[in-house]
Amino acid sequence: ANSGLYFDDPLIRQIVSGTAHYVDKAYSSTDVHLLLRWLGVRDQPRLEDVVDHMLDLTKKGPDPTAESIRILTTSLDHLKNRTDELARQATLLNLLKVSKWVPVEFKDWDIEANPATTRQEWCVPSAVCFFDTVLGETNGRKLLFSDGEQIEYRALLELLGVKPKPDVSDVIK
Repeated sequence: ANSGLYFDDPLIRQIVSGTAHYVDKAYSSTDVHLLLRWLGVRDQPRLEDVVDHMLDLTKKGPDPTAESIRILTTSLDHLKNRTDELARQATLLNLLKVSKWVPVEFKDWDIEANPATTRQEWCVPSAVCFFDTVLGETNGRKLLFSDGEQIEYRALLELLGVKPKPDVSDVIK
């Protein structure tokens, strides 16, 4: 589907890729820019496009990679400034809450395996907590975002279902 007409911008090109048309930068003077915005040219991606882009990353491979996480954080950088708008989009919000798009490191605690085996996977937001040290040692999932990114994206990730702290039932088995 055609995502529309946009002002040319690297973020928009990354998120909507080949599905959009772009206004030539020669038409970006203030007066022309205002007129084109009034006519419907977008200067940021539609939320639907951002969500589709995030979910498409998880379909490109079964496991998160450094590159897919970098691309995902670009989308989160954009969405963190549109949290209120996303909160009003129930369908998109629920889609992100129930989809496996959060990159985690997973430890298999097999009594026979020493040390535990580790792999990366995509999971639903509600399956992980911020700064997942205690829970990470019990259920095996640790966010693959740095502490700084977890702080930066906290409001957005909580809205999407990442737990602020582990449930007692997850820690005490």
